[in-house]
Amino acid sequence: MRLPIKVMLSLLLIAGHALAGAEVTPEYRVKAGFLFNFIAFAKWPVTTAGQLQLCVHGNNPFGSAIETLSQKNVHGARLVVRETTTLEEINDCEVIFISGASAREMQALSHAVAGRPVLTVSDQKDALNQGIGINMVTRQNRIAFEIGLRAVEANGLSLSSKLISLATEVRQ
Repeated sequence: MRLPIKVMLSLLLIAGHALAGAEVTPEYRVKAGFLFNFIAFAKWPVTTAGQLQLCVHGNNPFGSAIETLSQKNVHGARLVVRETTTLEEINDCEVIFISGASAREMQALSHAVAGRPVLTVSDQKDALNQGIGINMVTRQNRIAFEIGLRAVEANGLSLSSKLISLATEVRQ
């Protein structure tokens, strides 16, 4: 059976987009590095039981780049990376990267972890206004970040003064 040229081109185009989506963009390789540094420069009020859970909530834009963080040691604990899609799955997370969430979903997530030692991070527009602790932004083709210090401290965490000084914006 022979397919018409237009159908074949359409199928190739769709396959190309699917393959391109599977690749990790340089942006998310850099953001994975930022995420590790946020964890390294944050301090939790209690020591963990040998591991620190990093949860990617929603779509995983990091692809395999996030797996490079898995098993690294930080604060004397082994970093464990896993994906979550529901609020029930975030109970054991010490760090949550929120991806592809609406403002309402970000608010629900920040309320779900309120008062618990959880660092919330995102790269979505207006994330600080939704109660997220750290938001990565792109400015002049560079990755930068903003800190919602009140949200971080309300969860019993503290951030290194070095990290705070590097933020493009710090909201009290």
